[in-house]
Amino acid sequence: MMSDDFSYEPSRKTKIYLFVATEMGRGFGWALAIVTVIILALVALRGVAYLLPEESQQAPPPMGALVAPDQTAMV
Repeated sequence: MMSDDFSYEPSRKTKIYLFVATEMGRGFGWALAIVTVIILALVALRGVAYLLPEESQQAPPPMGALVAPDQTAMV
C-alpha cells in the first residue's frame, strides 16, 4: 500500500534559490518604497511652489550673492 504522506521537501539548492529570490524581492520593495517617498516629496514641494504668488516665483534667487567670482580674471 502507498503511504498517505504527500509532503514534499525541497532540495538544498531549491531552498537557496528561494532565499535569494525572496531577499531580492524584499530589496526591490524597499527601493520602490524609498523612491516613491522621494517622488511624493518632490511633487508636494512643487505643489507648494504653485500655491505661492507669481511675484515670488519671478524673484531673483536669495543665494545669488554667493556666486563664486570669475576665475579667469585672476590669470
